[in-house]
Formats: sequence, structure tokens, C-alpha cells
Amino acid sequence: MSSIPISSMLNNGDQPKFTENERSYYVQWYNTYPYPCDDAERDRLDAVHEALYAAALGDRLHLATLRTGRLRILDIGYGTGKWAIQMKGRYPQAEVIAIDIGNYPVDEYDRPVNFGVEFRPGVDFLTDDWGFENGTFDFIHAGLLCGSVPDWQNFVGKVTR
Repeated sequence: MSSIPISSMLNNGDQPKFTENERSYYVQWYNTYPYPCDDAERDRLDAVHEALYAAALGDRLHLATLRTGRLRILDIGYGTGKWAIQMKGRYPQAEVIAIDIGNYPVDEYDRPVNFGVEFRPGVDFLTDDWGFENGTFDFIHAGLLCGSVPDWQNFVGKVTR
């Protein structure tokens, strides 16, 4: 597994976009991910993250009971990267890998000293081989995917393998 450096994620020019009603959208993923990919959408995603994890869940990033020690964590649909970065901060020994169909630039907010999240942009949740063997992860997070997964049965099959 090769890691994608944070510097490569800070340039959002890798995927073609189109503009409609003064909002930018990914060309390739429009039928799968019909949401904008611009600063206003990044702000919305961060606001939803704060509302869900900080306010609604009392500053918890999950409700699972996780074992201690070295965990392998997968974040599906990392968006702005905030959840994955915060998980790495709370579980510094964990290997955190994050995949997404888009290529939002990942901010360095909440960046822990031991930053080490592996971001993999441009992964089609349904058709791509994600590059992981069955049973690779101890914890899988797939938050805020409403409207982004056209075939949930296929998606859940890939996630639970």
C-alpha cells in the first residue's frame, strides 16, 4: 500500500469539473455523487460533521467499542478528511485509510502530531477493487453517504467482505 502525501491532496485539480448555477461538480462522478465539489460544499460537510459528531454524539466519532492496540480503520467517503484525521488523533497507533470518489483537498485542521492518514481519492465505491483483502479492517466508517451510493446491496457486500 502506498501512501498519498498530504501535499498531493492540497491541489484539487486532478479531476475534471463542470459548473452549473455557479457551483462546481465532478464530471466523472455526477451520476453517483450529485453534490457540488466547491468551498461552499466543503463548509457544509464540515458543519454536518460538527453537528453530528460534536453536538449529537457528544464529541464522539463513533459508538462502537474498539479494542486497544493496533487497529486498522477504513473511512469510506472521507469528504474533507476531518473524521479520519480526528480518528488518527484519538487512536494514534491505528492505521487509518480513507477512500473517496472525489478529490477534495484535505485541510490540516485538527492535525495530530502523529498525522498518518492514508488518503486514496478517486475510488469508485461500487466497481473499483479497493486493494484490500477480505477482513482487513477492524472498524469501517461510512458516514454521510446519502445520495452517493446507487446500489446499496453491492456496496454493503463490498464493505462486509
